[in-house]
Parts: sequence; C-alpha cells; structure tokens
Amino acid sequence: MPTLRQLIQTIDQFAPWELAESWDNSGLQVGSPESQIHKVMLAVDFNQQVFDEGMAHQVDGYIVHHPFLFKPVKRLNLATPFGKLVQSLIKLDKFLISAHTNVDKAAFGINHYLAQMLELQDIESLEPATVPSRKIVTFVPEDACQRLREAMSNAGAGIIGDYSQCAFTVEGNGSFLPGQTAHPTIGTAGKLEIVSEIRLEMIVPLSRVSAVIKAIYTHHPYEEPAVDIYPIDQPTKHGLGRIGKLTNPQSLGLFCEKIKQLFQIDPLKITGDPERMIRTVAVCSGSGKSLIPQALAKHADVYVTADLTYHDHLDARENGLALVDVGHWTSEQVFVTVMADHLKKIFPPDALQIIKCTTIQEEPYRFI
Repeated sequence: MPTLRQLIQTIDQFAPWELAESWDNSGLQVGSPESQIHKVMLAVDFNQQVFDEGMAHQVDGYIVHHPFLFKPVKRLNLATPFGKLVQSLIKLDKFLISAHTNVDKAAFGINHYLAQMLELQDIESLEPATVPSRKIVTFVPEDACQRLREAMSNAGAGIIGDYSQCAFTVEGNGSFLPGQTAHPTIGTAGKLEIVSEIRLEMIVPLSRVSAVIKAIYTHHPYEEPAVDIYPIDQPTKHGLGRIGKLTNPQSLGLFCEKIKQLFQIDPLKITGDPERMIRTVAVCSGSGKSLIPQALAKHADVYVTADLTYHDHLDARENGLALVDVGHWTSEQVFVTVMADHLKKIFPPDALQIIKCTTIQEEPYRFI
C-alpha cells in the first residue's frame, strides 16, 4: 500500500504545491505522512455528511478541493461542528488533504477540463503561472561532478516540466587558501591552491532547497563547499484560467443553452446580448473576477466564471465583454473527476481505491 507521503508527492507531480496562491492553504491538513493508505474519498468540500459517507466506506482519508482548515485556527471548540470534525479526524486517524488553487492552475487541472467541456480549441492559460524557485550553484572537481549531480537530483533538484536531472556545467578554475586547522581534500594547509573545477547549476523548488543543500554537504568532496543560491521565478506550463476558440462562431444565447445542459443549471446569470455572435471564450473556475482584465486583453468575447458582482457585470458590459456566472461550486465540481483520473493513472486499483463522494454538494444558496 502507498503511504500518505507518496500520495502527496503524486498530487505534487500533477499540480505542484508551489502553484498555490499565497493566501491559500493547500496541502496536508490533518494526518501522518508515513501512514499507509488503501482507500480515499474525493469531494469538493469537507463537512459532516462527507465524513459520514467516507466512514461508511471505511476510507483512510479525504482529498477535497476547498481547504477545511483555511484561516489560522486560534482556538478549537470541540462543541462546534468544525471542532467535532477535527476531533473525529484525529481520533479516528483519518487524513485530510486540500488540493485547491494548485489544481485550478495545473496544466491539465480544473480549468483545462472546463475548457475541454466547452469544446474550445487552441487552449492556452489566461494567466500563465510562474513558480518561486531557487537556482543552486556549486563548484566541484570534475571527477566528482556526476556523483554530486545525481545526489542533488535525488534530493529534488533539476526538475523542469516533464524533464528531470536538468543541469548546466561549465569549466573554470577555483582558488582557495586552506587555514592551518583545515583538512583540504586537495592541497595543503597554508598554501594557495588553484584547481580545475566544474560550475554546477540546478533549479530547485522552494520545498526541496533544504534537502538539496544537505545532499551537497553530504556528497561534495570538499570540507567547505562553496554554494550560491539565487531566487528565480521559474516559467511553467501551468496557469490560471483558460482561453480558446469555438470551432464555429455561435450566438451567446446558444452557447448559454449548452452551458445549462453541461452543468445542469437553470436559470443562468449572464451579461450580454443573447443574439451576439461569439468565438473566443475565456473560463476560470471559482472566483474569477480578478482575471477580467486578462480576458479583455486577450480579446475574449465571453468569460465564464463565478462570484461576479454588480460592478463586474456593469464594467464588462461597458467594455463589450459578455459574462456568464455559473456559480462557484458548479464551476469546481469537476475537481472530483480530474483528481480521480490522475490518481487512477498512478495507482492500480489493488493499491489505492478511489471513491467519489455521492453526498449532494451544491451552491449554498438557491433561487426560488
């Protein structure tokens, strides 16, 4: 059986945790990383009904989209619904993972799935994402370079997109003067040495910097290796929202009828003339009002998202952008399918059983 740590790493490969917004709280919320798991339930939100359904299936834990532990917890009242759920998770040794804005941004995450549902072509990110990373540079004798590069790679360095063990090297000369108490690998104390060395550079995710530094000090032949660390924003194939084109132009009204059928919602809140012909479509799951400027800049005819305000609709109308508000939960319900599809590609059924929550989850409000 896989461990919880392996499950977390698998999600990271699909939707890197570093993609999550700074205000988000994605990742392991409750649980022990070394515990073994065999059965997991997927849901958009975590609540008592979802917990009870999971217990009926005897799951080891839950992967949800929206963080259950979102704001800092200053006190924990076990008499409240929130407190009772936290207590139940810990008491019964059940894990809880939130995969939120990292899955929204993932190259083949929620927004890509939505774009495919809308049958868009030439799909690209509405707002391409960068990942805060570090470039680690060290200097090593040529005969030790390959061994050190492998050690750094094993610790998490050198991953760029679908490629691993990525590194750059260049030859040069290093100089050093060992002190009287030093024990140099090359040279002698008190004598200036000039040595042929290799400059070795590798990209490292923020979460793996400490592990890579440890690997350098463990495998580098020098007593005091020189290490430089540079902050960089690494471009990625990920991004927030998507934009693409319909195969053939169609009226906004016909497009909205398709959305009603796809998401089983009626009525549908829109801004724009139903008779207007549209071709370029932007989409963003959840609260996507912040990307209206990007939709306008990329000449979208219509933008499909959720949680839009009166002024959002007013400003979009003035700028000639049609808006379709499908609702927050409605736009993110595909999380369960997206995550299930990914996990099933990695873990065979006898190793990890994936259970989709059937508890009715919907918008917390209704139209009457």
